[in-house]
Amino acid sequence: MKLPCLYMSVLGQKIRVEQRTSRARKSRASFHYHPEKVLFVTTPTQVSSKELFNLVKNNENRIHKLMQVAQADPQICYPLNYEDGCTILVLSEPVRVTVRTSNRIQPSYQNNRLTIKKPLDVSLKGVIFAWYKIHATAIFQERIVQMCEKANFVDAVPPWSHRFMSSLWGSCNRDRKVKLNSHLVKVPMEAIDLVIMHELCHFIHRNHSRAFYELLAEQLPNWKQTDNLLQNYGMLLCEEPPTERYRQSKRRVRYGA
Repeated sequence: MKLPCLYMSVLGQKIRVEQRTSRARKSRASFHYHPEKVLFVTTPTQVSSKELFNLVKNNENRIHKLMQVAQADPQICYPLNYEDGCTILVLSEPVRVTVRTSNRIQPSYQNNRLTIKKPLDVSLKGVIFAWYKIHATAIFQERIVQMCEKANFVDAVPPWSHRFMSSLWGSCNRDRKVKLNSHLVKVPMEAIDLVIMHELCHFIHRNHSRAFYELLAEQLPNWKQTDNLLQNYGMLLCEEPPTERYRQSKRRVRYGA
């Protein structure tokens, strides 16, 4: 859940601090810094504004390092404002968004450019997230088939789905149903493969035991390097999907392919 933001000074730099709460978190907080001077702090639900202030102050050095990393590579983030000319990520590549007015919704993706045709009263972010979902489905389907063929302990492609999540890149349950984070469509392909293989390895080992990581290393020998790469994209988890649908007007809007 997103709470009201506050403004603070971190080692002499004024930044906006936005608190997100997560029921899954019991004690620890996570920090992600957006290069447009916004610090996202995900905390347990019971953390107050005063406690948030102290939390940031007590972690100034850690936060300052995050600020330096974000400033060195500002592309690993997402636009705070979705508008004509903004840049989004697709498989770790920056993609420029061009908006055209039309009576129907029609996205077109080619040559690292996403052209969105839409009515004026339709949310651009909503359209982009709807397109992300469609694009992710095609990519994830291909990669999960490839990883299942690679994993000699998987007999068939398991049931799977994806949605935008704020804390996990992926998960699986005891029924071997895999759930992926739709935000993965924005990261490098090898990171998508790692998350999928990670969940497949849980078919054999439910926990993160030594045996689990040995199995993961057998399937993906370079998994540690890829995991470090994926950590750089943690900021993407802070972006909440639009609450409004891409079709905001009451009149019928056609959605073109």
